[in-house]
Amino acid sequence: MRVKSTLYNSIVAVLSYIALAVLGIVLRKFFLQYLPTEYLGYEGLFSNIFAILSVADLGINGIILYRMYPAINRNDEQELQKLMSVYKFLYRIVGTGVAVIGVAIIPLLKVIIPDNQLNWSYVYLVYLLQLIISLCSYFLAYKRVMFIATMQEAVATKIETSATFISTVIKIAVILITRNYILYIVIGVLNNIAMNAVIAYRANVKYPYIKKSIKVTKGDISSLGLGHDLKNNLFQKLSIAIYGGTDSILISMLLGINYVGLLSNYILISGYVSNFLTKLLNPFQVAIGNFVHDEKAEKKEAMFNMFDRLGFFMAVFVSTCFFALFEPFIGIIYGEKYLLGTMYVLMFAINQYITYNHKFLYFYRSAFGKFEVDKWYAFIAAVLNIVASVILAKYMGIAGIMLGTVIGHIGFWIGRAKVVFEEYLPGLAPRYIFRQLMNIVIWGIEFGGTFYICSFLPNGWLWIAIRVLICLIVPNLLNVIIFMRTNDMKMILEYVKKSKSAIKEK
Repeated sequence: MRVKSTLYNSIVAVLSYIALAVLGIVLRKFFLQYLPTEYLGYEGLFSNIFAILSVADLGINGIILYRMYPAINRNDEQELQKLMSVYKFLYRIVGTGVAVIGVAIIPLLKVIIPDNQLNWSYVYLVYLLQLIISLCSYFLAYKRVMFIATMQEAVATKIETSATFISTVIKIAVILITRNYILYIVIGVLNNIAMNAVIAYRANVKYPYIKKSIKVTKGDISSLGLGHDLKNNLFQKLSIAIYGGTDSILISMLLGINYVGLLSNYILISGYVSNFLTKLLNPFQVAIGNFVHDEKAEKKEAMFNMFDRLGFFMAVFVSTCFFALFEPFIGIIYGEKYLLGTMYVLMFAINQYITYNHKFLYFYRSAFGKFEVDKWYAFIAAVLNIVASVILAKYMGIAGIMLGTVIGHIGFWIGRAKVVFEEYLPGLAPRYIFRQLMNIVIWGIEFGGTFYICSFLPNGWLWIAIRVLICLIVPNLLNVIIFMRTNDMKMILEYVKKSKSAIKEK
C-alpha cells in the first residue's frame, strides 16, 4: 500500500508540475519584457525576509507531522483531532506574530535597500502585499498536513496545480494588458487564498473528524511534549531561516538590488526544479516516516543504504544538469545580459549535490524529532554561512556568497547524520563517511566529464537539446555500470518492478 500511494502521489506531482514550470518560464519572459528588472529584485529580497520570519513557526508543521505517524498507524481519530486542534491554535498565534513583526520591519527596508531614488510608498505597498501571501500559509494552509500524513497528497496537488495554472494565465494577461505590477501581485494573493480554502474544504470532507476543533489548553501542549520540541527546534528554524533567507539580503546590501533581480531568474528556474523534486519526493518522506515508526520493519540498514544510493544518483544528475545547462538556458531564453557567470553556477551546482545527496538522510532525520541533538550544528552552520559569504563576496562577488552557502550547508549535513546514526542506525557512521568520500570521487569524474563534453557545443535550442541528452546519458549510464552489481542497485530495481505493478493497479 505504501508503494502504491507513494508512486501515485509522485506521478501526480510530476505531471502537474511540468505544465506549471513551462507556464512559469513563459510568465517570466513576459515579465522581463514589459516590467522593470528591479521588481524581480524586490520579489526575491522580500521572499528572503519572509523566509527569516518563518522562524516564528518553530517548525510546528514537522513536529506535528512526525507525531501524526503513530496515530495514523493506530487509526486513532481522536488523537489526530487533538493534534490538528493544537496545530490550528499554534499556527494562529504564529501568524499573528509574523504579521506584527513583518509590519515592524518596514522602516528597516531603507537600510536593506540603500537606494534614495526609489518610490518608497510603492515599495512598501509591494512589501505588504507579499506579506499577505506569506501569511496565507499560517491561517489557511494547515489542514493540508492531513493529506501529507495519510499519503493522499495528490488531492492537494491537483487543487494547487489547477489554481496556479489559472492564476498564471491571468498574470500573463495582466502584464500584457495593464503592465501593472501591483495588480500582478494581487492576483497572487487571491490565488493563495482560494487555493488554500479549497484544500481546507476537501480536508474537512475527507477527514470529517477534524472539522470540530477541541479547545486547546496549556496542558494539551504539555502532554504532547511540544514545549520541549518547540524550544529545541527554535535553533533549527532560526538556523535554517538564516541560512536560506540571507543570500538576497546580503547581495542587496553588498552588491545592489539589480544583482538580486539577476539572481531571481536563476532562483526561478532552480525553484521549479526544487519544487518539482520536492513534490516528487515528499511521498517518500512520509513513507520513511511510517517505516521508521513501524516496529515490525526489517532491513533497516539495507533500506537506508538503498535510499542513500538513490539520493546520490539524483544528486549527480541534478548538479550536472545545472552546471552544464543553466547558463546556456538562461542566455537563450532571457538574454546574455542576465547571466551571473560560470563560477557562480559551479558553486550553485555543488550546493545542489550536497542537497540531494543527503536528501533521504534528511527524511530519516525528520522522522525523529530530537532537535536538541543537532541544534548547535545547525546554528554554527548558519553563522558560518553569513561570515563566509561576507568575506568571500569581497573577492569572488556573488559566487563568493554562494560558496558561503555551500560551507554552511555541510554543517547541516553533519548534524542531520549525527541524529540518524545515534537514534536509528548506531555504528553505521564510519561506513557512511567512507561511502560519501567514494561518492565525491565518482561524482567529480561524472560531473566534470559531462561538463567537458558539453563545453564543445555552441549555443542554440538544438544544442541545448543535445546537452540535455548528454546529461541524461553520461552520468546515469556510468552510475548503472559502476553500481549495477551492488545490493543497493538490486533493491532499487526490485522496487521499480513493484512500482510498475502499483501503477497498473492504480
